Amino acid sequence: MKRGSVKRTSFRPGVSGNPGGRPKKAETIQTRKIIADVKELAKEMTPKAMKALEDVLDSETAPPAAKVSAASVILDRGWGKPKQSIEGQVGLTLERMILMATEREERQAFPAGPSADDE
Repeated sequence: MKRGSVKRTSFRPGVSGNPGGRPKKAETIQTRKIIADVKELAKEMTPKAMKALEDVLDSETAPPAAKVSAASVILDRGWGKPKQSIEGQVGLTLERMILMATEREERQAFPAGPSADDE
């Protein structure tokens, strides 16, 4: 066969040899149905749960921690949870991070003693 020619077993561009993909396992299908049922039930119980949270929030005898927890849950549901920021150092290699950690451990293990200027 010449270089660059199409093999007889090759698929045409844009055509998959397995368009349906890998078949789903029966356990996966059953698990997804159970999760969907639980989510649906939770959605049906939302008004009742919100009423319970409201009752805790308005209760005179509820401890402050319970009131704060109820208020937090209500705010999270209504406005979404606050976003968390992640900081990272870009451009560091794994070797450099290991070297920095090793140097830090050495400094902690052997604190600097008196210098020659102190004598």
